Amino acid sequence: MKKAFLSVVLFGFVFSSYAATNSCAERKADITQKIEAAEASGNVYAERGLKRALSDVNTYCNDSQQRKRAEQQVSQKEQRLRNAEHDLQSAENELDEAKAQGRSSKIDQKRHKVEEKKFKLKAARDALQQAQNDAKRLNKY
Repeated sequence: MKKAFLSVVLFGFVFSSYAATNSCAERKADITQKIEAAEASGNVYAERGLKRALSDVNTYCNDSQQRKRAEQQVSQKEQRLRNAEHDLQSAENELDEAKAQGRSSKIDQKRHKVEEKKFKLKAARDALQQAQNDAKRLNKY
């Protein structure tokens, strides 16, 4: 039972990593390495799933699609960054209004909200940077 569960988890992990923006050669190498690890551990179910994943990569993966996917992810991350910047600006405006009213309980609440929005903005910037790096790396292929 544990082996079957582990196989399902590993199989799901393989397909979740399949959706990442890697070149087809990188995907093939990654899956091949995982197949070797599954063979070494005697995990037949994982090996079978990984071999299917490798077959799918060989059949369907091409680098131009990967570049297009990477560019789409950059666009999505840019939109998320713009939304995060807008949310931060709104939170800062609310904080300014609370300060103008002089209500300390609201000021503390709005400060917390501003800090949360700053954290989300940083996360959006980091995600955009990662997506841009992925796109640049894929443009080399």
